[in-house]
Amino acid sequence: MQNKVMEIVKAICSMESTDCRSFNKQGLTRKLMDLANVPKDADIQEIPLDWNNQVVILFLLPDDKNYYSLFSGIGNDGKFYFELSITGTLLDNGYFDFLEEHGQKDQVLPIDYFVKNQETMTLKKILKLGLINDNTEIWIRHPNMHVLAHGNWNQDDILLYLYNELESFVWQDDNNFYVDLKFGNMTRPQEIAKKLNEGGEWIPELCEELCCLADMLDEYKEADEETFEDILYKAAEKLGVEI
Repeated sequence: MQNKVMEIVKAICSMESTDCRSFNKQGLTRKLMDLANVPKDADIQEIPLDWNNQVVILFLLPDDKNYYSLFSGIGNDGKFYFELSITGTLLDNGYFDFLEEHGQKDQVLPIDYFVKNQETMTLKKILKLGLINDNTEIWIRHPNMHVLAHGNWNQDDILLYLYNELESFVWQDDNNFYVDLKFGNMTRPQEIAKKLNEGGEWIPELCEELCCLADMLDEYKEADEETFEDILYKAAEKLGVEI
């Protein structure tokens, strides 16, 4: 895989850009996206990095407000990367809201993220079945029934779970739709939140990791017995999870 990726990366970097977004390189960048099994209907928005054996592709998917990034090549640390992540969301006004603007890191996804979602049931597939309309109330739940998000299908907090693998779902005749996530397909912040909620106590190692992921580790370490919970709740809110 590494040799194939680097072959394409070098070809992209050696090609001269004809516009500010390097759209003339879409043919080659699509080959990288194919290696990551990115859906064919992905819309490339920009190729902001395409030199020094490093390529970044930013793209959107239909009915999905997540702004995806695929980084391929040799990082500044000299290591090989082929990394898929969520870098932000698309707002209703057409602008992008980047995670780094809120002090958050990009949400790294498994490189086989889209493969798993092609083989399993996801909320996006359910939307295509026509079981959900604009008035349907959707409840996204942990396997332990803890509610992660609630609202209509086009709300940002619901769209964050479009590609998570589902354990089960139930539609009720009052137009409420309950979706239970499969634990193994959760993001790391979701996994930490689940463990904390199930355990019923603050597990120091998990609390520290949660704050680290939210770039709030210093604040957590400086907190005392009276303030550390507020820091944890703020970290969870930044990461889009509930504890």
